[in-house]
Amino acid sequence: KCCLNQHDIKEGLMCLPVFLAGCESLLVLAGNTYPQRLWCVMELFIFLVMGGAEDAVVLRLVCNDRDPREREALLRELEAFDARGAKCSVQEDEDRMLGAIAGAFGDLDTFSGDVRRTLRSILSRGGTAMEQEVAQLRLQVHNLLAELERQRRVQRQQRQLDQLKTGPYWISRTRR
Repeated sequence: KCCLNQHDIKEGLMCLPVFLAGCESLLVLAGNTYPQRLWCVMELFIFLVMGGAEDAVVLRLVCNDRDPREREALLRELEAFDARGAKCSVQEDEDRMLGAIAGAFGDLDTFSGDVRRTLRSILSRGGTAMEQEVAQLRLQVHNLLAELERQRRVQRQQRQLDQLKTGPYWISRTRR
């Protein structure tokens, strides 16, 4: 199967998991519109949910290889995926997709985070040795930034707690 029947999307959507479960690999051609195309991103996740291996996903960047800025911009877009910016051309399809995401992931933030992690992982194993090293370094930087943000959040919470403990309400409650 190369694509779903665009004239009967309902049937195609119902059969998509079956089609993807029968695939040994998945070719993703990711151009600058990929992060905004909800169908495309969902196909990747359905393939993985239906038992496809992440190693079986072949991701090809569709951009001008001679323009490093274009390639970097595409990588940044993929790494910053947010489902809120992804749409379907037919509103009914989009509503179905968002319902499926809510049912499977709980919310768009969780889904978006899973997509970003998966794309980073796939990107880190493709390309030349230099590209793989850059992807690994990006992943490390991302993980360090996430840990730094977590530590800052904990510190903010601790400061807020300390402020509450020194406030008049806390003192009067502890003296009773």
